[in-house]
Amino acid sequence: MLVVEQEEQEAVAYLTSQGVSLPLIEDTSGVVAAYYRVNSLPTVIVLDGKGGLMARHEGQTDLQDLEKLILATL
Repeated sequence: MLVVEQEEQEAVAYLTSQGVSLPLIEDTSGVVAAYYRVNSLPTVIVLDGKGGLMARHEGQTDLQDLEKLILATL
């Protein structure tokens, strides 16, 4: 999970409340967001093992749609 505007603790608390465990990248400078062209929040980006873009979704999503997005890349 890329944290751009909110505090890291808030992001971790949200993920925990949703039962999700993801690596967290703090990007206060916006370099990573610019690289992956994140223009709005929330944006979900699925990367391969080398950092290549596999899928993206801009806007709100739920756990079921997120799962579908990830499974479609496998």
